[in-house]
Amino acid sequence: MGTGVSDLLRSVSREEECVGFADLCAGILSATNAQIPTVNLALDRHLRDVIIKVVMKDVELVVLKRLSSEPLRSDPRNHTIPVLDFVPWDGFHFSVQARWYDYVCQPSPDSARSRLEIARQLLGDIRPENIVWNHVTTGDPRHSKFDFCMAYIDFDAAVIFPADNLRVASTGARPPDPFNAPEQVLALAHLELDPYDVCAADVCMLGNVLRVELNEAQKWYVTHDTEVDQPYRKLLREMTCVKPEERPTASVTLQAVIKMLSDLPTGHQIEPRSDAYFNFFKAQLIHKLFLSSKVILSPAVLKFLHYLSFIFMI
Repeated sequence: MGTGVSDLLRSVSREEECVGFADLCAGILSATNAQIPTVNLALDRHLRDVIIKVVMKDVELVVLKRLSSEPLRSDPRNHTIPVLDFVPWDGFHFSVQARWYDYVCQPSPDSARSRLEIARQLLGDIRPENIVWNHVTTGDPRHSKFDFCMAYIDFDAAVIFPADNLRVASTGARPPDPFNAPEQVLALAHLELDPYDVCAADVCMLGNVLRVELNEAQKWYVTHDTEVDQPYRKLLREMTCVKPEERPTASVTLQAVIKMLSDLPTGHQIEPRSDAYFNFFKAQLIHKLFLSSKVILSPAVLKFLHYLSFIFMI
């Protein structure tokens, strides 16, 4: 059970005392590479589910602490998963958060309405962070069966802007392929990072994420809503244009998505995906968790192992 880390967190954590750990498959906290942390389930002293996650970089720690402090914590626009406590240990910082879900890429959208609602929420408050569903339920959730809200969980590629600059950044922080924007790759390739328009890069990154999700979903037998497929794909192509100045702004893109949503028939729903589709996701999850159970212990601390797949990746 990784009792050394369990005892550490039990003695250090103030607001939420963590009394037990359960790695998603092996029942341990483990790591082979501190650069790719895993996410582990735990129980607080009230036997509520929480998440233990390593905070990777100084900027991520600063951003998380700022978003977890007042007045930002009470701001209704702040969709960050609440951090209950930060636990420092051996140069690392572990965040204790309310449980958001077992796996960051599920549940996937199962209708045109839920897919467009995802795009609407993300474009409404666009940021270069990872996203997950914050609705927890048993079985295979279907977005068409409940209201859902997007939430931010990972700030490894976050940028803190000075007060006099709200658009341009010069940083090597970016998401992995195939989600990053072309100008981010070019900036990182130079010894002196070239500044770029972060808002335009955000639009491109989100377009890449949504395009990957749609392409993966349509590999499987599923009744998709065809009336919005072509306009939606056209919008994604515009969002991912190579030239930043030719991309639509986030606000323009948002209005296009809102119009697609409004054009859907009232009460428009889609039949749930076949069991074969969800069984595939389950098999992929088990496979990834099996790989993450290979343990190499550090003499200083049991570090985190393998970061669960980037949003919407299989």
